[in-house]
Amino acid sequence: MTLTPVGGAFPPITITIVLSIVPAGTAAPAQVSPTGLAFLATPGVSPQPQSFNISTFASTPLGYTATAASSPSWFSVSPRSGTINTSLSATIIVTPASAGLAAGVYPGTVTLTFSDSTTQTVTLALVVSSTGSATVSTTASASPRLRDSAAAACTASKLLPVFTTLPSGFNSTAAWPTPIIVQVVDDCGNAFNTGSVIVSFSSGDPPIGLLSIGSGNWAGTWVPQNSVAGFTVNADAQELPLIGSAQVTGQVFANPAVPIVFSGGLVSSGDYTSLPALGLLVSIFGTDLADGSAQNSSLPLPPELGTTSVFLSGGAQLPLLYVSSGQVNVLIPYEAAVNATHQLVVQRNNTISVPVTTAVFNAAPAILTRTGNGLGQGDIYVAAASGAETLADQNAPATAGDTVVIYCVGLGPVSPPVPSGNAAPLSPNSQAVAQVTVNFGGQTASPGFAGLTPGYSGLYQINVVVPSGITPGNQVPVTISAAGKTSAGAVYMAIK
Repeated sequence: MTLTPVGGAFPPITITIVLSIVPAGTAAPAQVSPTGLAFLATPGVSPQPQSFNISTFASTPLGYTATAASSPSWFSVSPRSGTINTSLSATIIVTPASAGLAAGVYPGTVTLTFSDSTTQTVTLALVVSSTGSATVSTTASASPRLRDSAAAACTASKLLPVFTTLPSGFNSTAAWPTPIIVQVVDDCGNAFNTGSVIVSFSSGDPPIGLLSIGSGNWAGTWVPQNSVAGFTVNADAQELPLIGSAQVTGQVFANPAVPIVFSGGLVSSGDYTSLPALGLLVSIFGTDLADGSAQNSSLPLPPELGTTSVFLSGGAQLPLLYVSSGQVNVLIPYEAAVNATHQLVVQRNNTISVPVTTAVFNAAPAILTRTGNGLGQGDIYVAAASGAETLADQNAPATAGDTVVIYCVGLGPVSPPVPSGNAAPLSPNSQAVAQVTVNFGGQTASPGFAGLTPGYSGLYQINVVVPSGITPGNQVPVTISAAGKTSAGAVYMAIK
């Protein structure tokens, strides 16, 4: 679903909505929310009760038993057992009895055992501050929020993160977006809203940084990539010298039907580091992106290869060059809005990936290389008067005064414009709108031509004369610049 703010001051926002359909007679894991509660108190005063909800979407009623555990015992739960009918929920109230406890931090758990033989754990933390007062309020969703903090006279020594949306014993599915919220307080009862909270996964998924949303709550979305049983998720909070961590365990089930785009898996095909830009050939890395390998062999580039399509914000289908299970190569259209947030989605058959947020820039110049990875000998050729081209390597180095052709990507918009995915015309040539320069070993030159290569889509070339004053060598570094951006990577050519 796309939300478009009125007035045009802000870009559209895409929200992912996931519908899980459980077959009749199939048990579905219980949903617990929140999965952690933090209680703040002062000596002699017990904090107010809080609650969490258990819901089920199974086609049969689900029974549960709640077991409280803490040392010393400082809370009770009610009700301790019950049955939840399908599509309904039950509220469990946690009542602290901590008036006799001294200042300190007291952990606790509520273990939920269900009739389908699964278990989940709700984590509790009681902070009894030596001075000051602190209260916790609950929203309609029973998510605790700090209102006041302990007095500054208490000196904090550590941070106390608590997972409030991911229980210990969780069950997730690969490619399904999973919200993570961690509430963090210090041992004086103060809400932690600065510093950092990083969530990491022993399953091999990349870590994610959470965003502070106020009242000590930090939020983010995790899209599981690897299906692993029995791994840990760690939340590490830090604002030196204060640190603290929390851990939950769970498993991720395989989901082979849904395409997954890896975190950081949307990069330039030229150097595999740059972000998307207008007219740039981009590689998308992930799993289950296509039913098989397919390479387009004609122009214009099609919007679909096999059963795979790629969409950018607004529903625009991107021209496709190549698809496989692990990689898809597309062309970013010239019509895309620049310097704005976009959502990219891969569709295979009737399944779609979780949207990937990306930006699109005017240009992202990158010289193509013989290795294909943006490093090493560049696709740089000495042009003869006959039209023949010879690779400028150690076997046929260029000299000052030679015209060389540099094949590249990412020079941005061209004039006259070419429809995205179409072959560039031979006449008139489509030249890059941005000013382009070339640097040979520290010597800068302006090209005679920089634009699209006739007969190709997304491929640019730069025709430039090699300047004098270059220190000769078989690995003279070469970079190109366009629209204020300079190509990355160690690309070289031979000059004598």
